[in-house]
Amino acid sequence: GSQFVRDAAVAPRALPTGSRRRLSLALELDTLAVDLYDCGPSTLRTLRYLATVESRAGRDIIAADFDRRAVVERLRADPRPAYDALMDQASCPGVGNVIKCEALHGAAIAPTVRLAELPAARLVLLVDVARAFAQRWHQLCRRGAGHRIHKGVYGATACACGTPISLVRAGEKNRITYFCPRCQTREASLTATMARRGGSLLGWLQPTHTTAVGGAAVHGEGGEAEAESTAVVVSAAAAGGGGGLTPEQRGRIARKKAAAARARRQWACAQCTLRNAAQERRCTACRTRRPEAAAAASARKRPADTPDPHTRPAPAATASAGVGVRLVAPRCKCSASTKLQRVRKAGQTHGRLFWSCPKRQQQSCGAFIWADATFPRCACKKKALLRRVLKPGPTNGRYFFSCPVPSGVSGTGGTGRGCGFFSWESNHAACWDRNAAQIQIPL
Repeated sequence: GSQFVRDAAVAPRALPTGSRRRLSLALELDTLAVDLYDCGPSTLRTLRYLATVESRAGRDIIAADFDRRAVVERLRADPRPAYDALMDQASCPGVGNVIKCEALHGAAIAPTVRLAELPAARLVLLVDVARAFAQRWHQLCRRGAGHRIHKGVYGATACACGTPISLVRAGEKNRITYFCPRCQTREASLTATMARRGGSLLGWLQPTHTTAVGGAAVHGEGGEAEAESTAVVVSAAAAGGGGGLTPEQRGRIARKKAAAARARRQWACAQCTLRNAAQERRCTACRTRRPEAAAAASARKRPADTPDPHTRPAPAATASAGVGVRLVAPRCKCSASTKLQRVRKAGQTHGRLFWSCPKRQQQSCGAFIWADATFPRCACKKKALLRRVLKPGPTNGRYFFSCPVPSGVSGTGGTGRGCGFFSWESNHAACWDRNAAQIQIPL
């Protein structure tokens, strides 16, 4: 439906002749009125519901008067895993799937851990990281630049530590959770303090605290902007020449500032968009040359028989868990590298992979090429679908082939579930090109 706000003294506006819109409800208040159009009875909420929503205002993740203690207490009492408990709108309104994934990664907490098991300091840290990310995102959205928010794991292929991102789909929400299997282990989640991680500014973030150091108050704040989340604010009395601080404390502050400076000098890979450290000459995920390094290499004009010292041996033909598969992206009529997509429409080809022109519809050349020409066929005589394991467990992230007949549709066997074909992608080395870069398969 839709809504229209008007002055209480003004009658509802007349609808044009032949309009299909219908006025469902008019809420008359003291100074204004709200007209609701095309709203069924199931979409209309009572005043009790509105009062319930108003009572959660203090727990909203970006509220000005944020009640952190109330949020922490409700999360502590929630027996569900983190990927469900953190998205409960009754406990912490405003936390969606993106904020959940980035908060768990920034606080180094495994998504399958129950929040009731976390130490008190780690749970407070999780709430602070979620609030800091939500505030930054909200500020960018108000300026029309919400797409510029930096995401560490959501939609990424690799973590800043170089580990491929894993995905899990489980719980009541059944939403996909992105996480780093190296930074977000269960053992690291249950420790009282978080280990500092290189390549992630949020890895330095700790709960708000105030410590007296040599007569100067040193504050650590967990709700600042991304570039400031590692800053240590020292009072003017101590900042005048470092007076009152021991050499060890000054060194700690200098190391934090140096880490923030290194993070600002990171460069993004043109192939997979992974942010790499400043000293890396090649992308740690796909081994693509850094733009400056590639230009310098071509300028040196290395002889053809001189091997490149930065070139790694040819990788295996199969894909490792959670990384991708090695497929060669063909060129379209625009001479651009095609984009791998999956058929979403219901029908005989639902779920199949294909290559298409990466440009927008107005500028696209209309290229369409099936990407499963080398895939095996199941007993139903159909091309098997390439899927990824999203359930938690030792096989999470692995790719496999399965029968394309959806559940409930009779296949060759007449069981109502197709032919039941299943095979790991590692059993079909002929499907992959060992010299091609690894490509993430659309879910």
